[in-house]
Order: sequence, then C-alpha cells, then structure tokens
Amino acid sequence: MNFSFNYGGQTLNKPEADALFQAAASSQSQPFEIDLSKLIDVRVVDSSKLFELSVYQHNPTLASLAFKLATATPAPAIKAPIKAPATKKSPASLLKPGNADDIIADLNKSACYRSVGAALLLQYADLEMPKVMRDTAVEFANDCLTTHKVKPSSIVYKGFTLTNLGLVPKDISPDVPRRATFHVSPVYLSLREGLAYCEHNGLLSIRRHYSSGSHRTDVHPIAEKLKRMYYTFVLTDKGAEVKESWGDMETFIVKFFKNRHV
Repeated sequence: MNFSFNYGGQTLNKPEADALFQAAASSQSQPFEIDLSKLIDVRVVDSSKLFELSVYQHNPTLASLAFKLATATPAPAIKAPIKAPATKKSPASLLKPGNADDIIADLNKSACYRSVGAALLLQYADLEMPKVMRDTAVEFANDCLTTHKVKPSSIVYKGFTLTNLGLVPKDISPDVPRRATFHVSPVYLSLREGLAYCEHNGLLSIRRHYSSGSHRTDVHPIAEKLKRMYYTFVLTDKGAEVKESWGDMETFIVKFFKNRHV
C-alpha cells in the first residue's frame, strides 16, 4: 500500500517522512498515534479479505482484526449543524401599533408563542386583581383538560403532572430532569414571550417581586434560602380595550394548542 505524506502543505516522500519522524522522536516521549478511523471508512473494509490474508500469512492477529471489524458498529457520523446567520431582532417584531384593532391584527398575523402568549395573558388578566404567570398557566392547562377538551397529546400539558387536585407544574427534582419541567414548557415559554410583547405595547402593568424558598416540600434547607424572581401583572386600559374588542380571543388560544401535539 502506498502512503502519501504531507507537512505544512508540502508533499514528502517516504525517506523524508522517516527522517522527520526520527528527528522528532528524540523529543517525543510517547509513541506517535495515528487514528485510522479518521483515514479509513471501516464500512467499506472487506473483513473476509483480512481472514484470507490471516490464513495465507499464518497471522492470527489479522484474524482477530477481521473479527473486530466484522462485529464493530461504528458511531454514525455527526454532521455539524448549519447555523443561520444571526440577525438582530428588529423592533418591528414587537410592533407598537396605535390602537386595539392594530394590536389584534398584529397578533393574528402569525400563530406563534409570542402571539398566543400575549393573548393568554390578556384573557386571564384583570384590571384590579394582580395575576402571576405560573397561576395563569395552571388555570389555563386545567381549563384545556376540563372545559376545552384538548387531547392529552397536546403540548399544552408538557411540564405538568396530573394529581387529585388537577394539573400542577413539574419542578426540577432528582426524578424530574429540567427538560421536563414547567419552566421549559410551551405554555411557560409562550407566556414569557407574550409578557415582553404586552409590556412593550402598554397592554399590561407589570411588577417584579422576589420570594424565598421552593414550591417543593422536600428540598434541601439551603434551597429554602434561595430567592426567586416572579412577575405580577394587571390589565391597563389599553389592554382591557384589546381584550374586550377581540371577540374570538379564546378560540385563537385554544386552537393553537389543539393543533400542536407532542
């Protein structure tokens, strides 16, 4: 078999390559390692030919190698993800229309987390009683289960678990990985995006709060001292106008989650 050697873009013949290896060996305490998996695709190697060579050359090592290759399951090649060029978020993505009809038209342009999240916040918000995103999500998920009859396969139930009290959020624990928790669920993510839209467009009055401890009862004492941030919100007059003018708001929200399944 012929080998072609290359160093820094220069092609070397075998004697030159041998000389380079010998010159480097004096400062190299470990033997040179060549990963053949980067040079040879074992899927096209004929293991039967290795068996034949082992018999012909009386070399049991070749037979052992042939067996390894015949029974090996090479890991599939992982293609590097192709990243779309980063684009700076345009202010147009959080349009600031002038009146209720503009807001409703803007949110109806596309069924996305931001639009359904904004509608969901407005649907459950009140002019006087402050609401919390977590409570809003729980109320909506249970309404989907009991009133709207949304199928169990809907993404609306991701991040929740069914108990005797109804659906309750899953919090991270030794038995619940973060990817299965409420804080990465579609409902929560939609509310987060919707909150930004509503604040930008003056539809909700938002206040930031801090609380200590955890929703779980079995947490470590140290966790009880940790603070977490949460938001409360009430409708503004503009938000109340949008809520009153958007006749099929609830249909828009429920349809979004009825059409999306795990």
